[in-house]
Amino acid sequence: MNAEDILNRGVEFHMQGQLEQAIADYTQVIDSPSEEHGPWIPVALYHRGMVYHQQKQFELAMADFSQIIECRSGISDEVVAHALSMRGGCFIALEQFESAVSDYSEMIENLSAIPRQMVIDALFSRGMAYDHQEQFELSIADLSDVIESSNENALPTESLASAHFHRGQAYRQQGQMDLAIVDLKTAFATNALGNAGQQAVREMLEEWGEEAPG
Repeated sequence: MNAEDILNRGVEFHMQGQLEQAIADYTQVIDSPSEEHGPWIPVALYHRGMVYHQQKQFELAMADFSQIIECRSGISDEVVAHALSMRGGCFIALEQFESAVSDYSEMIENLSAIPRQMVIDALFSRGMAYDHQEQFELSIADLSDVIESSNENALPTESLASAHFHRGQAYRQQGQMDLAIVDLKTAFATNALGNAGQQAVREMLEEWGEEAPG
């Protein structure tokens, strides 16, 4: 079997939930001394990193994503951006928020060729990392960029609702209650926060003497 066939078989194993078999195939592509495997190695690293992430083996996932990021010669900006995004997610899972901010900033500021939606996703994720660091003004700025981008790029309702919800929470932390209420009401009105999220917003608004929309 050639490298592409092995990689595709690994993807099939991954989709079927046979994660160890998927890892074995991805590793075979990565570790092969054959020059024919070279162009497929970044793809195999990304997919193996995804499996490790799914298994919550974040250090192993980060190692694979880091190889893509650090050896990016000949690799498209979009593939590098995907690796940065996933490594940033690993950093957040490990509560290494400063490192997560660095990865998302690299996507936002230095990878001009990536799709706009990837930039918006990175802004949201960086905003959440800032929130974890209690850097609420920076969080608000990023979430505001996400919300404003919805005028140019149709965001999924769930994403827009989440941005309003989290920005509202950041405003609340800063004591800007009027702005917090507006955002939380906007998020609630989408009916896209899930049952638990909708109920949580309703209870917060009632606690502040406000009625939920509708």
